[in-house]
Amino acid sequence: MNYAIFEKPLNFIYKKIRGVKIHFRLIVLFLLLSLLPMLVTSIFSYKESSDAIHNKINTYSRQVVTQVSKNIMVELDRLEYDTIEIGFSDIVQHTLQNYDQMSEWGVKNAEYNMHDALVKKFSFLHDVSDVLIYTNTNKQILAYGDTGFRLKFKEDYLREYLADIRNKDGATIWRAINSRNEKHMVKRVVDDSYGIIVGRAIKSLYEGNIIGAIIIRTNERFFSNIYKDIDIGTGAEIFVINSAGKVVSSR
Repeated sequence: MNYAIFEKPLNFIYKKIRGVKIHFRLIVLFLLLSLLPMLVTSIFSYKESSDAIHNKINTYSRQVVTQVSKNIMVELDRLEYDTIEIGFSDIVQHTLQNYDQMSEWGVKNAEYNMHDALVKKFSFLHDVSDVLIYTNTNKQILAYGDTGFRLKFKEDYLREYLADIRNKDGATIWRAINSRNEKHMVKRVVDDSYGIIVGRAIKSLYEGNIIGAIIIRTNERFFSNIYKDIDIGTGAEIFVINSAGKVVSSR
């Protein structure tokens, strides 16, 4: 390596330093010896504290997400239990098994009795907007919901969803829906365009064969209310995603 190129600059610096009075050189040296350890210590402390804060934030965020997940699972399990309870109720079993022999008034009376039973269950405890019962020929029975603005799905969507429900043979199917999946003659007064539905086949209590299907729709805010007050930092958002990678709820 050619050191000749450094010789002139080094000689220049050396002469400049030699031209400074000795007590100034001692002061500069003292400052360097005092500040350098402080600088190194400060950098090390900053790095350690930053790592500690980062780890704490990560731990807190994971705990928050875990708790939100548990709370949502509790509500999901509750709605799944509701599909079983409603499907095995006497009025639903009787209506589905005798639907073809029932008059229009008989069906309306059955709807009234179902609504009367479910309004006590869902009016204050849940944000459930609709409970629909379907016969094996896809005839709709409104068990709970707004009679003036019946929830109606688009025909292709409903046909495909009910087919999936029956193929699952009693297992629940969850889906996120919006106004594109529904059919309305007029816009709702209260706009709840985003919702989550759970469907399950209804089986005969005694024979075990499928006699219909139940769909429960709940508004998206039913889930977002669970975590709406959680603060995980400025600019942070919470998304609930299903197994297909689709966002079903967010804040």
